[in-house]
Amino acid sequence: MTRSRRPPRLRPIHVGLPYPAAGRGASDATEMVNGAALAVAEANARGGIHGREPRLVPKPFHNRDDIAALAAYRALIEEESRRSRPDMPAIRRRSTT
Repeated sequence: MTRSRRPPRLRPIHVGLPYPAAGRGASDATEMVNGAALAVAEANARGGIHGREPRLVPKPFHNRDDIAALAAYRALIEEESRRSRPDMPAIRRRSTT
């Protein structure tokens, strides 16, 4: 008797989207997030990307300076690192002083 095996469950694809919640560019942020959400929904309706489910991960930041945007990108990278390798320590930050 042979057992039928289910294919392995594939990890979802997390699509990081830093967007300005305040400051310059904030007026377009709603349209940007909605457009990205629509694209992710359409990809999921077609069965995903190579069988993997895309998921939108929006990350707001206040566009007062470049450091806020960089922090949003860094947070997305660290979140993905924790998802993919929960046994690994978080990314170490270099001192900026």
